[in-house]
Amino acid sequence: MDAPLHFGCGDLATIEQTPLTTCLSVARLARLENVKPNALIDVSDLGDTIENNHQPGDSILLHTGWSQFADQPSVYRDQLPRVSESLARWCVTRKVAVLGVEPPSVANVTDLEEVTLIHEILLGGGV
Repeated sequence: MDAPLHFGCGDLATIEQTPLTTCLSVARLARLENVKPNALIDVSDLGDTIENNHQPGDSILLHTGWSQFADQPSVYRDQLPRVSESLARWCVTRKVAVLGVEPPSVANVTDLEEVTLIHEILLGGGV
């Protein structure tokens, strides 16, 4: 779990200052098992059920099946499917409590500009 302090975003709270209640909410699972390496996950990938029924304070879990590559670091870390800028902004606008992902990050860890932008949007927006 990334604390708001991560990337210097939001209220700059450390992980132990983040209330456990932040993680307690209705969570909807987006099944994205067929996602391709390096894919950008967008709002349309969530499906109508999530997109149309999300309530402020709910959480979204992205199940990509990416954990199957955990023993292949060059794939698992460097080719991960990632959250698009539009999905990150949608999560902030829709007040998503927690956005859970399987890969080691929500963004391309080899692209400092992208990983910084997505973290700033999400953590700065309270996600």
